[in-house]
Amino acid sequence: MEEVSLSSRVPIYLVTVLDVSYNMEGTKIALLKKATGFLIPNLGPNGRLSVVAFSHNFWLLLPLCRMSESERLEALEAINRVEQTEGLALLKDGETDIAQWFRNGAKVMEDRRYKNPVSSIILLSDGQDNNVSMK
Repeated sequence: MEEVSLSSRVPIYLVTVLDVSYNMEGTKIALLKKATGFLIPNLGPNGRLSVVAFSHNFWLLLPLCRMSESERLEALEAINRVEQTEGLALLKDGETDIAQWFRNGAKVMEDRRYKNPVSSIILLSDGQDNNVSMK
């Protein structure tokens, strides 16, 4: 099988929506950061990435940007801020409304300046939505 280089592939535009609610502490947040960190070098230089964090609030940690070498470093720094940014009160917020924050991730994709047919949103969460009513 012939190997394809990252620069020759069709670029992917990706919005990562990260659940940083209180129940994501410890191992869960570490796995979330590891999975997101894995994506960054695999997007290729023409790919674009946005990092969004949510719990009961919404934080755009990285706007949709090309994955040049410097932007890759900025993306990794954004992921590392998930636990370190006290001003955002990450991991101290309790509520998780997955549907609302998926809509916010979709808005990032809709508002992008450059359109690409290969565009996706990835939601990384433990799936515990505190806003779902059980009837």
